[in-house]
Amino acid sequence: MILDVGDYAIPCGADWNGYGRKELLVGYQTASKVALYLNSGSDANPAFTPSVNLQAGGVYFYRNTNTDANPILDTWVHLTPQIWDVTQY
Repeated sequence: MILDVGDYAIPCGADWNGYGRKELLVGYQTASKVALYLNSGSDANPAFTPSVNLQAGGVYFYRNTNTDANPILDTWVHLTPQIWDVTQY
């Protein structure tokens, strides 16, 4: 399977949904979004679903280049997904 989200793809593998398999999150330049590929296979033999772009509260992830009171959303950024499990600390 070839996964292609476009230019400047930055991948991150993590158990996103807690099912014990690593999913693939990819930040990419063409749309300045983070694509999520769920893994319906195993870590040794992954089978990724078609991607969906991640949202929080119905809003895509963007970088604010100004203040919270007067946001300017930068849609031309290199999104680098990183996953941290804060319950482990």
